[in-house]
Amino acid sequence: MFNFLDSIMDKDEQAELFTPIQSPKLPKRVQALSTAIPVDYNYISSYINGFMAHQSESLKALKNNTIGQVSLPTGTGKTRVQIGIHLTKMQELHKAGKSGVFVIGAHRLALCSQLMDEMLEIVVNTGIPFDVLTIGSHTYDRENVDKLNSSLNRHTSNVTSTLNSQEVLNAYEKAIANGRMLICVSTYHSFNRLHLIPNIDICTYDEAHTLVTDAVESRFLDNISLIQPKINFNFFFTATRKVQGLNEGMNNVERFGELLIEIPPKRMVEDGVIIPPKIHRLNAVEFGDYTNDTMYIKSVIEGYKKHKEFVQSHCNWLGSKLLISTNGNQQMFVLHNAETFINFCKSNKIEVFAFSSQEGCYHNFEKKSRSYVMAQMDSLDDEVDAILLHIDILTEGIDLPSITGVMPFRELNDIKLLQTIGRGTRLLKNDRERLINKEIKPTKFDTYHKPYCWVIFPEYLSTTGNVKAMTDTIHLIMDQYEVPVTELVVNDSYLAQKVESLDSITESVTINRRDDESDIIHIVEDVWVEKMSHFSLSNIISKLKGKT
Repeated sequence: MFNFLDSIMDKDEQAELFTPIQSPKLPKRVQALSTAIPVDYNYISSYINGFMAHQSESLKALKNNTIGQVSLPTGTGKTRVQIGIHLTKMQELHKAGKSGVFVIGAHRLALCSQLMDEMLEIVVNTGIPFDVLTIGSHTYDRENVDKLNSSLNRHTSNVTSTLNSQEVLNAYEKAIANGRMLICVSTYHSFNRLHLIPNIDICTYDEAHTLVTDAVESRFLDNISLIQPKINFNFFFTATRKVQGLNEGMNNVERFGELLIEIPPKRMVEDGVIIPPKIHRLNAVEFGDYTNDTMYIKSVIEGYKKHKEFVQSHCNWLGSKLLISTNGNQQMFVLHNAETFINFCKSNKIEVFAFSSQEGCYHNFEKKSRSYVMAQMDSLDDEVDAILLHIDILTEGIDLPSITGVMPFRELNDIKLLQTIGRGTRLLKNDRERLINKEIKPTKFDTYHKPYCWVIFPEYLSTTGNVKAMTDTIHLIMDQYEVPVTELVVNDSYLAQKVESLDSITESVTINRRDDESDIIHIVEDVWVEKMSHFSLSNIISKLKGKT
């Protein structure tokens, strides 16, 4: 019997045709046949059937609307819901013999790369043919695209990374002509580059509160407004809505749609989806002015030592990973370049990461590319000790390793505070598996390997701001079934001061014996109370106001 494949390729090539490979760069004659690979709709069903209850609720709310907002706490799997709605629409189009455009928007390049990787890891297993388009600024590292290439199989024939609107259009036309879905990720800063695409089927906006600023006009919003009329389905995801009055910010239903679903952190803790915070305050033994480099560096070292004790009291094999939010580049590198800090980390085998939009990225005190440092951070084992320094880059959206504690050196408004704490409230993978297997129960935190996210406040440093206000916010969030929102009038601005030279160790980054110094005492405060139904909100507030 005549076999058409025999006429165009040998047996080895035919075998390769039906075997997933790790590169989209295929011979043209093979690309033309790649759509013959069977599509597995069951994979989509099994993926969605694996959702947790709150994720299923969210997906159901999206299916019944064309626009709207989803508010889920940080660490509860918003990305899975985004992928779920994209898969649902993609399957509908593919069954109808149509192609479509699927866009994920985000505010940072690193987050764009992460979201695309997660999306492709799922879509590639469905068998639905697709092309890839990434849109970002000129700083978007080519290594990110190469990383995408290595994760794909033959279903992808084209991967485009560009800021050129005409190339965006070319990528769209090529995908549609070949009967492929076009999966696109774009920063909000470059979102307007989609303007030549005539129709976009769906866009999910990650960390959507970043689209709202205190300014009357936001460039992000301008870019979204240009493209949004071409998008059939618009869904905005956030853990912390940003509003103003009755109809501004994310209360603007014309732009953002209605709030389709919101789930409070308290319920997620009760359901075992995330763990609660525990407050760890650092106080000076004697009263005085301790806002100086000596006490700043001492705060990190002594705070980390005590934090490690707390972590190991629950699990002796779990590494202590502390996320530190500094008050700007100058403060970050005062610590990063201090000999005492360097020696402490090296002698204790602590991995150190520093992320600065101005000064670049560092791993173990050596400057490296952002993609390299991110990859090293992503590969950290749970057992490894680490300190991660940043100003704002790691606060929102980006997945981090198993963070056990956070340490802010500046006052954070509700959004920044919740997002920062959310970096550490994610369940340890081992604990999640034990919960699924019913080896441990939700809220029985003493049986967890990582039972809490420790929030460390150095109260004696003026840069930390109003610690009481931040601790009160944490208490209220954990004590009530309400989703916090932030008014636009609350500003979280700070000056990210630039360090001229990062190579030399000057007097500003060494211990100055003239600085006032004090011993540190550690105070730990629980925030989670399992049964709060017998308290009224007014009683809770009165109780908090009475705290010292």
